[in-house]
Amino acid sequence: MLGADGAIEVGKLPREHRDSAAAPVRSAPWRAALPGGEWEVWRTVCLRSAGFPVDLLRALAAPGSAAAADRFGEADRAAERSRRAAIAALDALVRVDPRAGVDALAGDEAARARLKAERRRLAKGGAPRGEAGVPAADAALDELAGALRRRDGAGAELREVFDDEARIVSERLRGICRDRAFREALVWQNRQVLRTAVDPLLAAPEGAADARTRSKERLVASYLERYCAKNDSIGFFGPFGWARIDGGPAAARVAPGRGLLANRTVSLEHWVLDGLAAAIAARPGVAPWLAPRWLPFYQLDGRELILPIGHRAELPPARARLLAACDGVRPARAIAAELSADASLGFSSEAEVYDLLRDMVGMRVLAWDLELPYALRDPEAHLRAALARIEPEDLRAPALAAVDELFAARAAVAAAAGDPEALDRALDALEQTITRLTAGPATRAPGVVYAGRTPIYEDCRRDVEVTFGAPFLERFGPALSLVLSSMRWFMRETTEAYIGYVRGVVDELVGGAPDARLDMTVLQRALLDRMKPGVFTPPVQRHVDVVRERWKELVGAAPDARRVELDSAALRARFETAFPSHPADRTVAPFHVSPDLLVAAASPEALAAGDFLAVLGEVHLGPTLNAFCTLSQHPSPGDITAALVGDHPWPALYVTGHKQELLGGPTGQRVFGAPEARRPIDYVLDFSTSPQSIDPEHHLRIADLEVVVEGDRFRAQTRDGRLVFHARQFMWLIISLEATRGFSLFAPARHVPRVTIDGLVIARERWMFAPAEIDAAELATPVDRFVGVRRWAAEHGLPRFVFVKSAAESKPTFLDLDSPLSVEVFANLVRVAREDAAARVNPGGIAVTEMLPQPDQCWLVDADGRRYTSELRMVTCFGPDTRVGL
Repeated sequence: MLGADGAIEVGKLPREHRDSAAAPVRSAPWRAALPGGEWEVWRTVCLRSAGFPVDLLRALAAPGSAAAADRFGEADRAAERSRRAAIAALDALVRVDPRAGVDALAGDEAARARLKAERRRLAKGGAPRGEAGVPAADAALDELAGALRRRDGAGAELREVFDDEARIVSERLRGICRDRAFREALVWQNRQVLRTAVDPLLAAPEGAADARTRSKERLVASYLERYCAKNDSIGFFGPFGWARIDGGPAAARVAPGRGLLANRTVSLEHWVLDGLAAAIAARPGVAPWLAPRWLPFYQLDGRELILPIGHRAELPPARARLLAACDGVRPARAIAAELSADASLGFSSEAEVYDLLRDMVGMRVLAWDLELPYALRDPEAHLRAALARIEPEDLRAPALAAVDELFAARAAVAAAAGDPEALDRALDALEQTITRLTAGPATRAPGVVYAGRTPIYEDCRRDVEVTFGAPFLERFGPALSLVLSSMRWFMRETTEAYIGYVRGVVDELVGGAPDARLDMTVLQRALLDRMKPGVFTPPVQRHVDVVRERWKELVGAAPDARRVELDSAALRARFETAFPSHPADRTVAPFHVSPDLLVAAASPEALAAGDFLAVLGEVHLGPTLNAFCTLSQHPSPGDITAALVGDHPWPALYVTGHKQELLGGPTGQRVFGAPEARRPIDYVLDFSTSPQSIDPEHHLRIADLEVVVEGDRFRAQTRDGRLVFHARQFMWLIISLEATRGFSLFAPARHVPRVTIDGLVIARERWMFAPAEIDAAELATPVDRFVGVRRWAAEHGLPRFVFVKSAAESKPTFLDLDSPLSVEVFANLVRVAREDAAARVNPGGIAVTEMLPQPDQCWLVDADGRRYTSELRMVTCFGPDTRVGL
């Protein structure tokens, strides 16, 4: 959009759309109206699911042990009640009160001594020795002795049943270890587990129950629980699926394919290709054929180098000329030839130009390498094209041969998919190839999620057709609209507050001058200096707290409530007072929110009939179907990119960080934004040291921008004034990641009830415990821990199936309280958390959340009727275009 002075105002809503904000709602063809409000939802829905049936987890359950543990627990509690009663009876008998004339033993001091000794024994947990010779005492002691016999009998029964079922579960677990699909999943994800836990477990003697065997069983069980109970989208054990909202009369239609998968795609991680590119670039004679490029933190103004700290350094003519010649396109040899031919610059040879280039690389002003750009759809073709520009055959041919070898190894891995033994061999060969070609390791960042730890990965598409009709949206639409509108309010208010916060930082930096200019790199550094890991900035934290407090008031749950059920129509008036809309909501760019929705239904038929409960999962800011891995598995990715373009037909501004650090640590390319999601008209603000495959006219380095202060307003713009970003649009980019992490309806608390509005659960029941509270995890034996954890769970009203999250873990862990092995996994998690708390590492509580849907409420089935956990990733939209019908 052009401003009055001819500058392009990026991200600003064109006037014709702002002026039509009162037009009637007319949905675009890629969207459907969400009942109950002004929100719409994309018809394309991502179906995320586990790749192993949830029913497999029944193999880890021990129902006999669970029942026996409960019987023992009741007998133990009865024995303790009898003990307290016996102690009270003895206390009454031995007590002497001369003033009241009370002495039940009438001065029999020998009897009194016997009863006192008996009382001390009982208080220490001992059993009665026999009759005390005092009828009133003997009755209480006999009752306690009987209760202890019953407890001991229940304990003996428990140990027998527990040992029997432990052997059965161990054998089932070995069967799972032999399962080819399970073995293949481990080969893809962590081959070391196969070699150090799975195969040794199979080789262990039948019935082995030593500590090492139990440790291996826990590890195998934890992987099985992950593959069966979590909707992690990775490989065939977490395939993508797709659904569509068609508005038909049935709530849903589910048609599983003949097999699990419709498509498998195998890709090398970006860091492997960058490793190969770096190794090739380091070969003698290659560097002159590579094009030096600027890093985004520096800018050249004539002979002055603008530094990230805002200072300027005047450069000698030779350095200034060299930097001006580096455009990321011209090879170094062409630059060296040109500059060494100019006698006024003082270079005696091309080698001196190369030395100066290396100097500027060392100062991190330039990069001079073969690193591949961010999120390429075909990195092999890009790398080959770069190598083709190397003219000498003796340099080019070996480099291309290395690329051939690496991608041949990738092809061998892809061909081995489905065969765990062949896949293991192919991955071995690939890793050896990587190590030989790059002289670097073939894996990285152990234990870090989203890091792309292994050199290769697989994304898959589930073979299933799912459509949702009008009754599906009607069930939860009004309630979901409330949640979405509260996030819209949160983002609007937080953005405005953040603008004020940033303006305060800007004023500090410019000394309060009413009219000033400031390098964007200086503002970026100042904002980063004010950020603390794990702590929200003040304007974000303030509004996080406000949202939670207002939702708490809206729900109005009693302190001891476990279930709260509300009606959206009855809630709406109070909701609109708590989270009022604003005219500005219609005059900014479309607002996208991507909620995760789980559906609890007994079967596909029950879902089709409308017999289901919707459950809100995480809520994400923005249209999240544009990730690299997501688009790669859509049968028609153009449908998604068309929706992105249709919702925002004017230029948008995107931000890219370093591809190694997009999520605050090493990052795999699966989570990158897909290149198809960016359009030629869009602009990209670059904070990255990685190259970008972007039209130079639309590639904005952070050093290209400055902050302009004019009275009470400020904006970002390019130094030449060609592009203008008003504060709201620009701050949105800075704040969005932090704000979406902070948004939640309810604050962490000791207990949060399940909250349901209409047919949507907006909060699952959850609990928070300090690790030190869960003493049962420290008990000596597995059977003791099983009984102790079940007793602890019963005391707090926990259901059988829950998810558990500790501060040390990045993702929740499944817990089946009827499974001794699952309880062992949980107890180990608690012990680690207790050790961390004692060492003041990873401080925090243990969060427990009910599993909803439960295993018997999983509607997604395969052709054999086996159930799978799943969730829907939806994209909803609110904005001017939802009214003008683009």
